[in-house]
Amino acid sequence: APTRELFDTLVYWNSRVTADANGKVNVKFRMNDSLSKFRVVAIAHLGADQFGKGEASIVTAQDVAVIPTIAQVSRNGDSFATEFTVRNATKLQKTVVLKGKVKLTFADGHVEYRDLTGQTIVIDPLDSKLITLGDVNIPDGVVKAEYDVAAVDQTGQPVDSIHVTQKVQPSVLTRTWMAQINRVDQTFSPVNVELPQTALPNQGGVKVALLSSLAGGLGTVKDKFYSYPYMTIEYLISYAAASGDTRYWDTAMRRLPAYLDSEGLVKYYTSAGDMPGSDVLTAYVLSVSSYSGMKIPQDLQDHMSEGLSAFAQGKGKWAHSAQSPNDIFIRRVNAIEALAHFGKAQAVWLSALPKVLNEQVPTWTMINLVSAYAMLKDAGGRDAKLNEYQQVLRTRLVRIGTGLKFNENGLRPLYGMSSADSDQAQWILVLSTTPELATAWQNDVPLLVQGAVQMMNRGAWDMTVANAYGVLAMKAFTKAFEPAPVSGVTNVAVNATKQAFDWSTQQHRSGGDLNFGWPGPGQYRVDIGHQGAGAPWSIVSVSAAVPLLHKVENHIAVEKTVAPQKLVYKVGDEVTVTLKIKAQTELSNVSLIDPIPAGCKIVGSGLDNDPGRGGPISRGWIWPDSQELAADAYRASYGSVPAQEFQVIYKMRVNNAGTFKMPPTRIEALYMPENFAEVPNELFKVVPQ
Repeated sequence: APTRELFDTLVYWNSRVTADANGKVNVKFRMNDSLSKFRVVAIAHLGADQFGKGEASIVTAQDVAVIPTIAQVSRNGDSFATEFTVRNATKLQKTVVLKGKVKLTFADGHVEYRDLTGQTIVIDPLDSKLITLGDVNIPDGVVKAEYDVAAVDQTGQPVDSIHVTQKVQPSVLTRTWMAQINRVDQTFSPVNVELPQTALPNQGGVKVALLSSLAGGLGTVKDKFYSYPYMTIEYLISYAAASGDTRYWDTAMRRLPAYLDSEGLVKYYTSAGDMPGSDVLTAYVLSVSSYSGMKIPQDLQDHMSEGLSAFAQGKGKWAHSAQSPNDIFIRRVNAIEALAHFGKAQAVWLSALPKVLNEQVPTWTMINLVSAYAMLKDAGGRDAKLNEYQQVLRTRLVRIGTGLKFNENGLRPLYGMSSADSDQAQWILVLSTTPELATAWQNDVPLLVQGAVQMMNRGAWDMTVANAYGVLAMKAFTKAFEPAPVSGVTNVAVNATKQAFDWSTQQHRSGGDLNFGWPGPGQYRVDIGHQGAGAPWSIVSVSAAVPLLHKVENHIAVEKTVAPQKLVYKVGDEVTVTLKIKAQTELSNVSLIDPIPAGCKIVGSGLDNDPGRGGPISRGWIWPDSQELAADAYRASYGSVPAQEFQVIYKMRVNNAGTFKMPPTRIEALYMPENFAEVPNELFKVVPQ
């Protein structure tokens, strides 16, 4: 028999199948390799009020089956027993010999093989046995583990074989530790970098990225997206828009209908039920689609535009959610600007806005006002308003070194999805894509770009929206303002190690990376010189895996307790995890990730073998808008977190013996990322029952 390796729980899904004239449908699908009972469900509808449902089951079986019971996910540094269940479905006693191996794939592409400990077992009729084929250690640098186990009978005839892939996550994330962006011209000075003393060896290192222009791609921003732990619809859209990756965009568009409320506004979480969508998020999705050139399917775009248009006019189901004159002004301006990108806004909506003093208007809204008036040519008093609002923006800019930055005015609303970083990027984007404005600001835009570069921390801006706008702004700036291409040779030296980058080769026309690997902890000097035309950009970055030794709390605190508290747990134990959370001030769009040891399972998922008992609970009158009981962590998202203490309590069952590492528990306000807390997790030890 062929090796069994397809064990996905969902075998086939088709959301739209058309029946023939007799009401029949033929579909073809491949069964997976699980030996189990499969449920087949068909739901039909005709017109608006006729529905039907039918279901059947399929059972697959064989005489002797090897069933994988290893953890779905492991982490670097884990050491655990490789457990498999062998089931005898016959009425005869069976003797089975098992052998296996594990293939470890490392991040650099090389692989290592480890033999598992063979076993010979006797299984009674209609019985099963849990067996261990030795222990496996997951070294640092491994990204995937693949297990091959074969079973033969006493005569040597194969009775079953399986191939199981286990996802491996880092227990300590390799992050960009520092990054510095500079133009390599006459003003360039050597860059001093330092690798942290507590960093894990051979993970990360020194890299110099060379770019002919900032439109060539900001690798450190991509790294920030890659390490982002919150898989939201906004993240998918932001990453796709910034990277130009149509696969991510198509994935986001397939998921988008599930996030739309009845009015067409986008919700942050699919599980929000009848809760209203967000006019701010909807406006962002439309705007970033326009700036990036990534298309929203027309039916979805129309539905979103209708909902946002109603909101912009003070109509619709959720228009009352903006109550104060300032809120009404800020949110409707934001909606009008987004709609104007698609010709769906009317100038009269601007004149119908409540009167608000300029000094009470956030910079984010002032940028939207300028952009909206620039697009709406028939707006009353347009020229005067454009001049007035641009002058307000000029008064908020300050010169810092070689850059211009907006001076934060402290008026940022909680719901805004904006920051000083995103304001800077959005203004560059507006100026670079609006010729009418570009002329008056052409001497300032390069300074604004320098200011945006100075605002980067570890090679990226502060949140996903800022990174999406930032990458798009750099591309637009390059197209509108940046000079001739680069040619010649750029020489880079990290202490005594030297490399040269030749711009004349085809693969180097837009730039490339020079990797200097892991030279060890300590300080290093990076010298860069260019010989030839143009002035390339350089991004000198240091990445490292640095374990968190002490908890970090910025404006929000997390205290984690585990009961019963033991030095060593046993397989079968049930553990209660309590997270006490308290924010110093009200926060919006807060996400929590609490990792669990590999092989553990959070109870309360509602599956047949876990009927919802002891599911996660909240204390303190604060409930998550969305939660996930995943194989690697408990995740929860909150639309709003007030300044008070609340608790999250869940139970997990210990299923695998071994020693397990976990990354820190983290809570973060997604659009105010300076508000976060991280708590290190201790080593989790488990012995067999």
